[in-house]
Amino acid sequence: LGEPVLNTGEPAAQTEADQTAALPDAETEAQPDATQTGDGGALREVTGDTVNLREGPGTNFTVLDRLTRGTVVSLLDTGPDGWVYVEANGQIGWMSADFIGPAI
Repeated sequence: LGEPVLNTGEPAAQTEADQTAALPDAETEAQPDATQTGDGGALREVTGDTVNLREGPGTNFTVLDRLTRGTVVSLLDTGPDGWVYVEANGQIGWMSADFIGPAI
């Protein structure tokens, strides 16, 4: 890996924090290995009125979709800090475990 390059073509200055943040971290990795099925793809239901499906396990990640109450999701894995990795509406992403319950 080389140094990051700005649009000007000049190398960007990189701080120690940037270098540390660029290193993979098993606890904060955005997408688990596809072979990790956690709960075996068990069906669950969205319990919140509108819940964001995100690219990663945290509110700082991009919203992929908005799931409404009653949407059935397939639970693929559990992640850090109360986030779950799910498949919903043909998309795979992360949502808060606070808004997921057993499928009826």
